[in-house]
Amino acid sequence: MKIHECLSRLKAVKPSGIEDETLAEWLTALDRRIYLDITKSYGAEEPPADTDDSHELALPDEYTDVYIYYLSAKIDYLNAETARYLNSMTMFNAALAEFADHYNRSHIMPAKEVKL
Repeated sequence: MKIHECLSRLKAVKPSGIEDETLAEWLTALDRRIYLDITKSYGAEEPPADTDDSHELALPDEYTDVYIYYLSAKIDYLNAETARYLNSMTMFNAALAEFADHYNRSHIMPAKEVKL
């Protein structure tokens, strides 16, 4: 999924007055966090820091709800909508954990050289 596709999906379910550039920066930061926390140790490529709206996001299509829940949570937080924020974060954390579980099951860590 590209950034502009993700933003279109978000706007369909949660319109906000936040600029697309800001939302794209949040998506790029999330991709970097996923890389550092989950995929880096398996030898995945580092995601580019590009916020161009044609940039391809890191997660496979079946896990793109992670992005929608994350952006929803950020918007709810900025709007001081605490109950909605908590719901969005719960959904985000569950979706991210599902992706992490899948990724850990389907990838093998590269072998490290052991020196004796």
